[in-house]
Amino acid sequence: MPSILLDATSIPKQPVGAGIYIKNIVRGLLLSSSDFQFRVLAHQDDFSIFELDDSYQKQFIFQKDHGRGARIISEQATYPSIINQGNFCLYHGLHYSFPIIKPCPLIVTIHDLTYFTHPEMHIYLKRFYFKFFIKQACKKVDNILAISNNTKTDLLNIVNCDPEKITVTSLGVDRIYFMEQSDIELEKTKQKYDLPENFILFMGLIEPRKNVPLLIRAYLNLIDHFHINQHLVIAGRWGWESKNILEEIDHHPQKSKIHFLGYVDENDKPSLYKLADIFVYPSAYEGFGLPVLEAMASGTPVVSSNISSMPEIVRNNGILINPNDQAALENAIKNLLNDSGLQESFSTNGKKQAQDFSWECTINQTLLAYEKVLQQQGKK
Repeated sequence: MPSILLDATSIPKQPVGAGIYIKNIVRGLLLSSSDFQFRVLAHQDDFSIFELDDSYQKQFIFQKDHGRGARIISEQATYPSIINQGNFCLYHGLHYSFPIIKPCPLIVTIHDLTYFTHPEMHIYLKRFYFKFFIKQACKKVDNILAISNNTKTDLLNIVNCDPEKITVTSLGVDRIYFMEQSDIELEKTKQKYDLPENFILFMGLIEPRKNVPLLIRAYLNLIDHFHINQHLVIAGRWGWESKNILEEIDHHPQKSKIHFLGYVDENDKPSLYKLADIFVYPSAYEGFGLPVLEAMASGTPVVSSNISSMPEIVRNNGILINPNDQAALENAIKNLLNDSGLQESFSTNGKKQAQDFSWECTINQTLLAYEKVLQQQGKK
Protein backbone atom coordinates (compact mmCIF):
# COMPACT_ATOMS: atom_id res chain seq x y z
CA MET A 1 0.00 0.00 0.00
CA PRO A 2 1.63 3.29 -1.09
CA SER A 3 2.45 5.56 1.84
CA ILE A 4 1.94 9.34 1.60
CA LEU A 5 3.26 11.97 4.01
CA LEU A 6 1.12 15.07 4.61
CA ASP A 7 2.69 18.18 6.13
CA ALA A 8 0.16 19.90 8.38
CA THR A 9 2.65 21.76 10.61
CA SER A 10 1.57 25.15 9.24
CA ILE A 11 -2.00 24.93 10.56
CA PRO A 12 -2.68 27.84 12.96
CA LYS A 13 -4.21 27.39 16.39
CA GLN A 14 -7.30 29.28 15.18
CA PRO A 15 -7.79 28.01 11.61
CA VAL A 16 -9.18 30.29 8.92
CA GLY A 17 -8.91 30.04 5.14
CA ALA A 18 -5.91 27.84 4.37
CA GLY A 19 -6.05 26.47 7.92
CA ILE A 20 -9.60 25.21 7.36
CA TYR A 21 -8.38 23.57 4.15
CA ILE A 22 -5.55 21.81 6.01
CA LYS A 23 -7.93 20.62 8.71
CA ASN A 24 -10.45 19.19 6.24
CA ILE A 25 -7.94 17.66 3.83
CA VAL A 26 -6.11 15.81 6.63
CA ARG A 27 -9.31 14.66 8.30
CA GLY A 28 -10.91 13.68 4.99
CA LEU A 29 -7.91 11.71 3.72
CA LEU A 30 -7.46 9.82 6.99
CA LEU A 31 -11.15 8.89 7.05
CA SER A 32 -11.24 7.95 3.35
CA SER A 33 -11.32 4.36 2.15
CA SER A 34 -8.54 4.93 -0.39
CA ASP A 35 -5.73 2.55 -1.28
CA PHE A 36 -3.16 4.85 0.30
CA GLN A 37 -1.67 4.84 3.76
CA PHE A 38 -1.34 8.33 5.23
CA ARG A 39 0.99 9.76 7.85
CA VAL A 40 0.76 13.35 9.01
CA LEU A 41 3.46 15.73 10.20
CA ALA A 42 1.90 17.99 12.84
CA HIS A 43 2.40 19.53 16.25
CA GLN A 44 0.97 17.41 19.05
CA ASP A 45 -1.06 20.24 20.58
CA ASP A 46 -2.76 20.72 17.18
CA PHE A 47 -4.16 17.19 17.03
CA SER A 48 -7.53 18.19 18.48
CA ILE A 49 -8.06 20.66 15.60
CA PHE A 50 -8.56 17.74 13.19
CA GLU A 51 -11.50 16.36 15.21
CA LEU A 52 -10.30 12.76 14.99
CA ASP A 53 -10.58 9.90 17.44
CA ASP A 54 -7.46 9.43 19.58
CA SER A 55 -6.78 6.16 17.76
CA TYR A 56 -5.63 8.22 14.74
CA GLN A 57 -2.70 9.62 16.71
CA LYS A 58 -0.66 6.63 15.56
CA GLN A 59 -0.84 8.03 12.02
CA PHE A 60 0.72 11.31 13.12
CA ILE A 61 4.44 12.06 13.30
CA PHE A 62 4.48 14.78 15.92
CA GLN A 63 7.03 17.58 15.68
CA LYS A 64 8.00 19.95 18.47
CA ASP A 65 6.56 23.40 17.96
CA HIS A 66 9.41 25.89 18.28
CA GLY A 67 7.78 28.54 16.10
CA ARG A 68 7.59 29.36 12.42
CA GLY A 69 11.34 29.89 11.95
CA ALA A 70 12.22 26.48 13.40
CA ARG A 71 9.53 24.84 11.26
CA ILE A 72 10.96 26.37 8.09
CA ILE A 73 14.44 25.11 8.96
CA SER A 74 13.15 21.67 9.92
CA GLU A 75 11.32 21.33 6.60
CA GLN A 76 14.61 21.53 4.75
CA ALA A 77 16.94 19.92 7.32
CA THR A 78 14.94 17.01 8.75
CA TYR A 79 11.97 16.27 6.50
CA PRO A 80 14.08 14.54 3.81
CA SER A 81 15.39 12.03 6.36
CA ILE A 82 11.86 11.51 7.76
CA ILE A 83 10.67 10.78 4.22
CA ASN A 84 13.55 8.38 3.50
CA GLN A 85 13.26 6.55 6.81
CA GLY A 86 9.50 6.18 6.37
CA ASN A 87 9.92 5.00 2.78
CA PHE A 88 7.20 7.40 1.66
CA CYS A 89 6.16 7.29 -2.00
CA LEU A 90 4.82 10.84 -2.02
CA TYR A 91 5.03 14.05 0.00
CA HIS A 92 2.21 16.62 0.03
CA GLY A 93 2.98 20.10 1.33
CA LEU A 94 -0.39 21.58 2.25
CA HIS A 95 0.72 25.22 2.38
CA TYR A 96 3.08 26.32 -0.42
CA SER A 97 6.41 24.95 0.79
CA PHE A 98 8.27 21.61 0.52
CA PRO A 99 11.80 20.14 0.87
CA ILE A 100 13.93 21.66 -1.89
CA ILE A 101 16.22 18.62 -1.89
CA LYS A 102 13.68 16.30 -3.46
CA PRO A 103 13.60 13.00 -1.54
CA CYS A 104 10.52 11.60 -3.33
CA PRO A 105 7.73 12.77 -5.69
CA LEU A 106 6.25 16.01 -4.41
CA ILE A 107 2.82 17.65 -4.48
CA VAL A 108 2.18 21.09 -3.05
CA THR A 109 -1.00 23.12 -2.55
CA ILE A 110 -0.85 26.75 -3.72
CA HIS A 111 -3.62 28.87 -2.23
CA ASP A 112 -3.15 32.21 -3.95
CA LEU A 113 -0.56 34.43 -5.64
CA THR A 114 -1.20 37.65 -3.74
CA TYR A 115 2.52 37.77 -2.98
CA PHE A 116 2.85 38.67 -6.67
CA THR A 117 -0.42 40.49 -7.34
CA HIS A 118 -0.61 42.48 -4.08
CA PRO A 119 2.90 42.44 -2.54
CA GLU A 120 2.18 45.61 -0.57
CA MET A 121 -0.33 43.66 1.49
CA HIS A 122 2.31 41.31 2.95
CA ILE A 123 5.40 41.88 5.06
CA TYR A 124 8.71 41.58 3.20
CA LEU A 125 9.77 38.22 4.66
CA LYS A 126 6.48 36.57 3.68
CA ARG A 127 6.72 38.04 0.17
CA PHE A 128 10.23 36.65 -0.28
CA TYR A 129 9.47 33.24 1.23
CA PHE A 130 6.23 32.47 -0.60
CA LYS A 131 7.32 33.90 -3.96
CA PHE A 132 10.40 31.70 -3.78
CA PHE A 133 8.42 28.52 -3.09
CA ILE A 134 5.74 29.27 -5.68
CA LYS A 135 8.45 29.68 -8.33
CA GLN A 136 10.27 26.56 -7.12
CA ALA A 137 7.03 24.57 -7.13
CA CYS A 138 6.62 25.25 -10.84
CA LYS A 139 10.14 23.90 -11.44
CA LYS A 140 10.51 21.04 -8.97
CA VAL A 141 7.24 19.49 -7.80
CA ASP A 142 5.34 16.82 -9.69
CA ASN A 143 1.90 18.33 -9.27
CA ILE A 144 0.47 21.59 -7.93
CA LEU A 145 -2.98 21.64 -6.36
CA ALA A 146 -4.63 25.02 -7.02
CA ILE A 147 -7.62 25.75 -4.80
CA SER A 148 -9.53 27.62 -7.54
CA ASN A 149 -9.54 28.16 -11.27
CA ASN A 150 -8.38 31.68 -10.58
CA THR A 151 -5.28 30.42 -8.77
CA LYS A 152 -4.56 28.14 -11.72
CA THR A 153 -4.89 31.08 -14.11
CA ASP A 154 -2.50 33.12 -11.96
CA LEU A 155 0.03 30.27 -11.95
CA LEU A 156 -0.11 30.15 -15.73
CA ASN A 157 0.00 33.91 -16.32
CA ILE A 158 2.28 35.14 -13.55
CA VAL A 159 4.89 32.39 -13.11
CA ASN A 160 4.44 30.60 -16.45
CA CYS A 161 3.69 27.24 -14.82
CA ASP A 162 3.17 24.14 -16.96
CA PRO A 163 -0.62 23.62 -17.21
CA GLU A 164 -0.13 19.84 -17.19
CA LYS A 165 1.34 20.15 -13.72
CA ILE A 166 -1.72 21.88 -12.19
CA THR A 167 -4.81 20.21 -10.70
CA VAL A 168 -7.71 22.37 -9.51
CA THR A 169 -9.07 21.11 -6.19
CA SER A 170 -11.74 23.63 -5.24
CA LEU A 171 -12.48 23.96 -1.55
CA GLY A 172 -15.64 22.61 0.03
CA VAL A 173 -18.10 23.69 2.66
CA ASP A 174 -19.15 21.73 5.71
CA ARG A 175 -22.67 20.27 5.52
CA ILE A 176 -23.55 21.95 8.81
CA TYR A 177 -23.92 25.29 7.01
CA PHE A 178 -26.84 23.93 4.99
CA MET A 179 -28.70 22.72 8.07
CA GLU A 180 -31.41 24.73 9.78
CA GLN A 181 -30.53 26.11 13.20
CA SER A 182 -33.08 25.94 15.99
CA ASP A 183 -34.32 29.12 17.64
CA ILE A 184 -32.53 27.99 20.80
CA GLU A 185 -29.20 27.66 18.96
CA LEU A 186 -29.63 31.03 17.28
CA GLU A 187 -30.51 32.74 20.55
CA LYS A 188 -27.53 31.11 22.28
CA THR A 189 -25.15 32.49 19.66
CA LYS A 190 -26.84 35.88 19.78
CA GLN A 191 -26.37 36.11 23.53
CA LYS A 192 -22.82 34.70 23.48
CA TYR A 193 -21.60 37.45 21.15
CA ASP A 194 -24.06 40.14 22.31
CA LEU A 195 -25.38 40.56 18.78
CA PRO A 196 -27.85 43.26 17.68
CA GLU A 197 -31.24 42.37 16.24
CA ASN A 198 -30.34 43.29 12.64
CA PHE A 199 -26.82 43.40 11.23
CA ILE A 200 -24.53 43.25 8.24
CA LEU A 201 -21.83 40.61 8.68
CA PHE A 202 -18.18 40.40 7.64
CA MET A 203 -16.33 37.19 8.55
CA GLY A 204 -12.65 36.53 7.93
CA LEU A 205 -9.08 37.26 8.95
CA ILE A 206 -8.79 41.02 9.40
CA GLU A 207 -5.83 42.03 7.21
CA PRO A 208 -5.21 44.71 4.55
CA ARG A 209 -6.44 42.79 1.52
CA LYS A 210 -9.84 42.04 3.10
CA ASN A 211 -10.76 45.71 2.63
CA VAL A 212 -12.39 46.09 6.04
CA PRO A 213 -11.60 49.85 6.20
CA LEU A 214 -13.51 50.33 2.92
CA LEU A 215 -16.46 48.42 4.37
CA ILE A 216 -16.42 50.55 7.51
CA ARG A 217 -16.32 53.80 5.53
CA ALA A 218 -19.16 52.61 3.30
CA TYR A 219 -21.21 51.56 6.32
CA LEU A 220 -20.70 54.84 8.19
CA ASN A 221 -21.68 56.78 5.07
CA LEU A 222 -24.87 54.72 4.77
CA ILE A 223 -25.71 55.48 8.39
CA ASP A 224 -25.03 59.20 7.94
CA HIS A 225 -26.93 59.69 4.69
CA PHE A 226 -29.43 56.83 4.36
CA HIS A 227 -30.11 56.02 8.03
CA ILE A 228 -29.97 52.24 7.66
CA ASN A 229 -31.06 50.31 10.75
CA GLN A 230 -28.51 47.49 10.61
CA HIS A 231 -25.41 47.36 12.77
CA LEU A 232 -22.09 46.15 11.31
CA VAL A 233 -20.59 42.99 12.82
CA ILE A 234 -16.96 42.20 11.98
CA ALA A 235 -15.96 38.67 12.99
CA GLY A 236 -12.42 37.32 12.73
CA ARG A 237 -9.05 37.43 14.39
CA TRP A 238 -6.76 40.40 13.93
CA GLY A 239 -4.08 39.92 11.29
CA TRP A 240 -1.12 41.93 10.08
CA GLU A 241 -1.50 45.74 10.16
CA SER A 242 -5.15 45.52 11.14
CA LYS A 243 -5.55 47.41 14.42
CA ASN A 244 -5.29 50.75 12.60
CA ILE A 245 -8.79 49.93 11.34
CA LEU A 246 -10.04 51.16 14.71
CA GLU A 247 -8.94 54.67 13.73
CA GLU A 248 -11.66 54.60 11.05
CA ILE A 249 -14.38 54.69 13.70
CA ASP A 250 -12.76 56.18 16.78
CA HIS A 251 -14.44 59.59 16.57
CA HIS A 252 -17.64 58.69 14.76
CA PRO A 253 -20.83 59.28 16.81
CA GLN A 254 -22.28 55.94 15.63
CA LYS A 255 -19.22 53.83 16.43
CA SER A 256 -21.24 51.78 18.93
CA LYS A 257 -23.06 50.22 15.96
CA ILE A 258 -19.83 48.53 14.80
CA HIS A 259 -19.04 45.32 16.68
CA PHE A 260 -15.71 43.45 16.59
CA LEU A 261 -16.21 39.86 17.74
CA GLY A 262 -12.67 38.54 17.35
CA TYR A 263 -12.14 34.91 16.37
CA VAL A 264 -15.41 32.98 16.18
CA ASP A 265 -15.51 29.31 17.07
CA GLU A 266 -16.27 27.04 14.10
CA ASN A 267 -19.34 25.67 15.87
CA ASP A 268 -20.84 29.17 16.17
CA LYS A 269 -20.29 30.27 12.57
CA PRO A 270 -23.41 28.64 11.02
CA SER A 271 -25.69 30.44 13.47
CA LEU A 272 -23.84 33.72 13.01
CA TYR A 273 -24.28 33.61 9.23
CA LYS A 274 -27.98 32.78 9.58
CA LEU A 275 -28.58 35.62 12.04
CA ALA A 276 -27.12 38.18 9.63
CA ASP A 277 -29.35 40.14 7.25
CA ILE A 278 -26.66 40.10 4.56
CA PHE A 279 -23.00 39.10 4.27
CA VAL A 280 -20.49 41.57 2.81
CA TYR A 281 -16.99 40.52 1.76
CA PRO A 282 -15.29 43.21 -0.39
CA SER A 283 -11.88 41.51 -0.47
CA ALA A 284 -9.25 42.95 -2.82
CA TYR A 285 -8.12 39.43 -3.76
CA GLU A 286 -8.77 35.81 -2.76
CA GLY A 287 -7.37 32.43 -3.60
CA PHE A 288 -10.82 31.00 -2.97
CA GLY A 289 -12.98 33.03 -0.56
CA LEU A 290 -14.31 30.38 1.80
CA PRO A 291 -16.43 32.76 3.95
CA VAL A 292 -18.43 33.70 0.83
CA LEU A 293 -19.22 30.03 0.19
CA GLU A 294 -20.13 29.46 3.85
CA ALA A 295 -22.53 32.43 3.79
CA MET A 296 -24.20 31.17 0.61
CA ALA A 297 -24.57 27.68 2.07
CA SER A 298 -26.21 29.28 5.11
CA GLY A 299 -28.73 31.05 2.89
CA THR A 300 -27.38 34.52 3.65
CA PRO A 301 -27.47 36.99 0.71
CA VAL A 302 -23.97 38.01 -0.38
CA VAL A 303 -22.20 41.14 -1.58
CA SER A 304 -18.62 40.44 -2.67
CA SER A 305 -15.92 41.43 -5.16
CA ASN A 306 -15.98 40.95 -8.92
CA ILE A 307 -12.33 39.88 -9.17
CA SER A 308 -10.12 36.84 -8.52
CA SER A 309 -12.01 33.72 -7.35
CA MET A 310 -15.24 35.26 -6.05
CA PRO A 311 -17.11 35.23 -9.40
CA GLU A 312 -16.54 31.48 -9.81
CA ILE A 313 -18.12 30.89 -6.39
CA VAL A 314 -20.98 33.40 -6.48
CA ARG A 315 -21.73 33.50 -10.23
CA ASN A 316 -25.01 35.41 -10.53
CA ASN A 317 -26.26 34.49 -7.05
CA GLY A 318 -25.11 37.65 -5.29
CA ILE A 319 -24.00 41.20 -5.98
CA LEU A 320 -20.39 41.56 -7.17
CA ILE A 321 -18.70 44.96 -7.07
CA ASN A 322 -15.32 46.55 -7.78
CA PRO A 323 -13.53 46.25 -4.42
CA ASN A 324 -11.91 49.67 -4.95
CA ASP A 325 -15.23 51.48 -5.48
CA GLN A 326 -16.79 52.66 -2.22
CA ALA A 327 -19.84 54.12 -3.96
CA ALA A 328 -20.53 50.79 -5.69
CA LEU A 329 -20.23 48.98 -2.36
CA GLU A 330 -22.63 51.43 -0.69
CA ASN A 331 -25.16 51.04 -3.49
CA ALA A 332 -24.93 47.24 -3.38
CA ILE A 333 -25.52 47.14 0.38
CA LYS A 334 -28.35 49.67 0.25
CA ASN A 335 -30.09 48.03 -2.70
CA LEU A 336 -29.87 44.55 -1.21
CA LEU A 337 -31.15 45.67 2.20
CA ASN A 338 -34.09 47.41 0.56
CA ASP A 339 -35.10 44.56 -1.77
CA SER A 340 -36.60 41.60 0.09
CA GLY A 341 -37.29 39.80 -3.19
CA LEU A 342 -33.65 39.99 -4.21
CA GLN A 343 -32.61 38.79 -0.75
CA GLU A 344 -34.90 35.77 -1.06
CA SER A 345 -33.62 34.98 -4.56
CA PHE A 346 -29.97 35.16 -3.51
CA SER A 347 -30.70 33.13 -0.37
CA THR A 348 -32.41 30.30 -2.28
CA ASN A 349 -30.18 30.23 -5.35
CA GLY A 350 -26.99 30.87 -3.43
CA LYS A 351 -27.68 27.82 -1.30
CA LYS A 352 -28.20 25.73 -4.45
CA GLN A 353 -24.96 27.07 -5.94
CA ALA A 354 -23.04 26.24 -2.75
CA GLN A 355 -24.07 22.58 -3.10
CA ASP A 356 -21.64 22.32 -6.03
CA PHE A 357 -18.78 22.54 -3.52
CA SER A 358 -18.01 19.81 -1.00
CA TRP A 359 -14.99 18.57 0.93
CA GLU A 360 -15.75 15.08 -0.41
CA CYS A 361 -15.15 16.41 -3.91
CA THR A 362 -11.93 18.13 -2.76
CA ILE A 363 -10.72 14.84 -1.28
CA ASN A 364 -11.58 12.87 -4.43
CA GLN A 365 -9.77 15.37 -6.67
CA THR A 366 -6.75 15.21 -4.37
CA LEU A 367 -6.69 11.40 -4.47
CA LEU A 368 -6.82 11.48 -8.28
CA ALA A 369 -3.81 13.82 -8.27
CA TYR A 370 -1.91 11.36 -6.04
CA GLU A 371 -2.76 8.49 -8.38
CA LYS A 372 -1.66 10.49 -11.42
CA VAL A 373 1.73 11.36 -9.93
CA LEU A 374 2.43 7.83 -8.70
CA GLN A 375 1.40 6.32 -12.01
CA GLN A 376 3.80 8.67 -13.75
CA GLN A 377 6.51 7.54 -11.33
CA GLY A 378 5.67 3.88 -11.90
CA LYS A 379 5.08 3.36 -8.19
CA LYS A 380 1.49 2.22 -8.36
